[in-house]
Amino acid sequence: MGVCSIWLLMVLCLLSTLKIVTASVNTCRYPNVKITTQSSNHSDNYPSRKAVDGCTKQTFDEPYCCSHTAPGLQQAWWQVDLEGPIVMEYVRIYYRNETEEQKKRFGGYQIYQSNTSDWRVGHRCRIDRTSTSKELSFTQKIRCPGIAQFLTIYSDRRSPDRSWYSKKAILELCEVEVYGCPLGKYGKGTCESDCAAGCANSLCDPVTGECKYCADGYYKDGSLCIECPSNCNDDVCDVESGVCSACTPGYYGRHCYQTCLFNCKDNRCIQSNGKCKDCENEFFGSSCDECSSGCTDRVCDKISGNCSPCKPGYFGDTCNTSCPSNCKGDICNQNSGLCTACKPGYFGDTCNTSCPSNCKGDICNQTSGLCTACEPGFFGHNCNMSCFGHCNNDECQQNNGTCIACMNGYFGLDCEEECGQCSDVSCSRSDGLCLCSNMTHGTCGCKNGWGGTHCTTKNEISISDDQTETHAGVGVGIAVGVVIAIGLVIAIVVIRRRKRLPKHKDNQRESSSSSNSSKTMGNVESLPIPLGTPNQQRNNGDTRSEDRQVYVNVHNIDPKTDNDVVYNNIDVTGVPIHELRSIIDSKLENKASAFQVEFQTFPWGAERPHEAGKKTSNKPKNRFKTTFPYDHSRIVLDTNGKDIDTSYINANYIDGFENEKEYIASQGPKPNTLDDFWRMVWQVNSGKIVMLTNLVEGRNVKCHKYWPDEGESLVTQTFELKLDRERTYAFYVIRDISITLKKTKEERQVHQFHFTTWPDHGTPDTYELVLFDRRVTSYNTPLTGQMIVHCSAGIGRTGTYIGLDALLSHGKKTGKVDIPRYIRTMRTGRMNMIQTYEQYIALHELLVEGFNLQESLIFRVNFPAVLETMCPTNAPANQTRTHREFKVLKTLTPNYSLSCFKAALLAENMEKNRDKAILAADKYRPFLQSQLPNMTDYINAVMIQSHTSMSGYLMTQFPLVDTIDDFWTMVFDYSCENIVVLGKPPEKEAWLREEGGGFAAGNSISVKKLQDRSPNTELAIVDYQVEREISGSETIRIFSMSKWSSNSLLPPSDSSLLQLLEQLDSRRRSDNTRPVVVMCRDGCTQSGLFCCISNIRDQMKMDEEVDIFQITRQLKKRRPEALENVEQYQYCYNILGLYLDSTDVYVN
Repeated sequence: MGVCSIWLLMVLCLLSTLKIVTASVNTCRYPNVKITTQSSNHSDNYPSRKAVDGCTKQTFDEPYCCSHTAPGLQQAWWQVDLEGPIVMEYVRIYYRNETEEQKKRFGGYQIYQSNTSDWRVGHRCRIDRTSTSKELSFTQKIRCPGIAQFLTIYSDRRSPDRSWYSKKAILELCEVEVYGCPLGKYGKGTCESDCAAGCANSLCDPVTGECKYCADGYYKDGSLCIECPSNCNDDVCDVESGVCSACTPGYYGRHCYQTCLFNCKDNRCIQSNGKCKDCENEFFGSSCDECSSGCTDRVCDKISGNCSPCKPGYFGDTCNTSCPSNCKGDICNQNSGLCTACKPGYFGDTCNTSCPSNCKGDICNQTSGLCTACEPGFFGHNCNMSCFGHCNNDECQQNNGTCIACMNGYFGLDCEEECGQCSDVSCSRSDGLCLCSNMTHGTCGCKNGWGGTHCTTKNEISISDDQTETHAGVGVGIAVGVVIAIGLVIAIVVIRRRKRLPKHKDNQRESSSSSNSSKTMGNVESLPIPLGTPNQQRNNGDTRSEDRQVYVNVHNIDPKTDNDVVYNNIDVTGVPIHELRSIIDSKLENKASAFQVEFQTFPWGAERPHEAGKKTSNKPKNRFKTTFPYDHSRIVLDTNGKDIDTSYINANYIDGFENEKEYIASQGPKPNTLDDFWRMVWQVNSGKIVMLTNLVEGRNVKCHKYWPDEGESLVTQTFELKLDRERTYAFYVIRDISITLKKTKEERQVHQFHFTTWPDHGTPDTYELVLFDRRVTSYNTPLTGQMIVHCSAGIGRTGTYIGLDALLSHGKKTGKVDIPRYIRTMRTGRMNMIQTYEQYIALHELLVEGFNLQESLIFRVNFPAVLETMCPTNAPANQTRTHREFKVLKTLTPNYSLSCFKAALLAENMEKNRDKAILAADKYRPFLQSQLPNMTDYINAVMIQSHTSMSGYLMTQFPLVDTIDDFWTMVFDYSCENIVVLGKPPEKEAWLREEGGGFAAGNSISVKKLQDRSPNTELAIVDYQVEREISGSETIRIFSMSKWSSNSLLPPSDSSLLQLLEQLDSRRRSDNTRPVVVMCRDGCTQSGLFCCISNIRDQMKMDEEVDIFQITRQLKKRRPEALENVEQYQYCYNILGLYLDSTDVYVN
């Protein structure tokens, strides 16, 4: 059997269960009439093409609707070429119906499907075996499932099966209709829907689109062909179950959804259990646990984890036990853990015993503990006895305490005896004789007036009478001197006796420490900070070193002395925030290699103990197998009863700049940790939760929904929760959640801030996240606990956001930021905070955006006063607040390069742009999806955010003659039901004009006017029924301000504009997910102002506050040419004031 026939038989399995319904098309005539042939012709009036001319009349009279083969032949056939593979559903035959003879000719007909004109090698899908001619109908509807390009009807009279058949083969076919769809298409009577990409060979049911077989890379799930799990190796999986035959590196499990351990070599693990096939360096075992931090260079045996050798400070097979703390150089025996030597001051095998307090240099014998030498003033094996006598420098023999030398003025073995009145205040130690400078002894060694062997005898003085008075005076002086000398001697004796008392070194140390305590420098980093002279310090309460970028706060300075100055809190480091932009630009060079290198210097993986997270009972509570909370900083929950495991949650405290435990970083709740999460919120008294992930991203569940829907309650083991209010914005959602402790009925309200546009492992729009952070920080709550931040794992997006919040606040206060330092701070609290170098770069960009963010938010109650200051009449126009704001606004408007407009600048698209200076950026343009043949997907339009939706408006130009079809394609592709028209297009370019009771609106578009709702002549509101052949019909409401001239920056009527906004808002309440088309002549000047005012009004109405500056900037980010005139910017303020006046919402 031929390949084609085998293929057709396979298709029969798919189509055998089809019900005959009119969902496909007559492919003989759609989309064009097909070519036919037949075995012979009766005459020129009855050629083969008559069977596909659309005429189902079954008689031979004019206009000759039937084909007719020549008579007198044994075989006859008729064939249609369908010009490509058709998935056939059924065939309808209209045979000539005039006499009974026609039934005899028709009987026994056969139908063949083939992929070539040689129908004989094709597949026969039908042979008529009607018993009698009476039973045979002239109109036949035959199920004929299969795929073929040619369909052939055949009559064979060589060996007829029935006696009532005609003797000769004649075919008289008035019409043949082959119903089905081209291969790859299905359904809706037009076959315009594409079969799913997963259908094998693009084959699907022409009615339902259901795939029978799935293509490579897909598997069957009910009626759908689902892509094999994204991590299947080579996209190969079981066609029935979707189980991967193998996983790509980094994943394991039946569907390869689970992540291999981080440390598997080449990221490969065993598919069935996730255990590593081999480990990266520094890891070991089937789970690739980290080699002990005590291994030298983190190198250990790949199987056992044993190390050789250990680095200083550790011992044991795996070097995971600390050496005794007093080992010298932190070195101990790897097997026993005994110290090889001790630090000064300790002895013993483990150096855990203190040396005697007076050992010299704190050194004693490691085994016995005996001092090898003593400090001055002490002797003995343990240096616990004071030296005898008056030893020079307090030094004596260690074994017996005798002085090595005597102090001046003493002699004797124990240096206890005092020398006489020696002139050099020294004498021989052995006999006490005074010493002379030439080392001889005798009277030359005595002081004047003293003599004797030891200079202890006072010489007598003879005084004459005439010298009495003089000597009497001298005598009195001497007497006084003697008294003073005696006093000095007594003082010296007392002091020296005190010195001979036993001395205690510990007391000396305490005294020394006490006396110096007032000179301690507290909390000072070891940086060379120029503090200046003491006087300068007293005069300058705050000393800075710009070179080191360190701020010094000086406290408790005593103006009388500089000995008690204490320097504290030297902790502000980093770079000035005004230099941050240039630093980023330099690091982005060479594909951001500087950022990548810098990011790799941060600690990665589990750097600190995390035993609680690895417990078997706690592992199911972890969302990821290798992301654990550090033990020292994890949130320890109050236990439920005596179950210690109920204290565990995968979350950590993160320090801020001014406060420890400023934030909590957490993984996203799982079904089995939902109650734990709310127990944490309750326990820390948190009032704010920041959520940075969506519940499902792609096909992966990122977080369990831990709040109820509005009007419903969610009950956990401990709490009952209710959603009080939910407000949806363009890129975030705010939820007010009431949480009630079931046990006590105490109730609190927690605010959840859910950022919805951050991709996993990716980076957010910096401007949007900074605005989101402003909203979070400005929100007040009476609950004083930490803000809880989570994404999925609680490390990547969570770390980036906490970094933004902390550094932004600190930088605004100090003027500087130290990003690497704070990342290390975060990673001290939780592993891998900020997960990728792209997120690291994003943090830098976020901070630049945050520091540049203008403080321009205005509360409703303050708006009247602000409005008066914006453009006072007595100030020059270029010096008003409006002008200053607008000037800043223009500096922040992006200047896109030509590479951002690739589609707009293509040759085939250039003429689609009305103004060549106003183009649609690729990043923000809508892509046409159902455009007419030979048309591109480009239209000069941009998607603009509304206050509540990322796709609020489609801002576009008036259609050109050649882009009207593109315009309606966009309307239908994006399901738009509202169009705002600002101005009036030229007559020759009218995209919707009335013609003879109908409307012209481009090719294949029909328009019917339904209802005119116009409130006045300045504002037209009309409903139309718009139908497009390939897209169906929509009821579209068109709002027109035709009197707003394209040459006018401002609308002609403020009241009409406000009325238009009110009417449009009312229309959008039912469904605000569909974008509103807003157009003007250039798609920018009037449209930009309208969209800006609409968002301004919506923000004030929804939030009781407005930020006109940021809303305008957000719009200009997507359409930089919008609001280019300060007059329009001022008008935004003025029209909002009129709106508030009209609704009487000013608050006194």
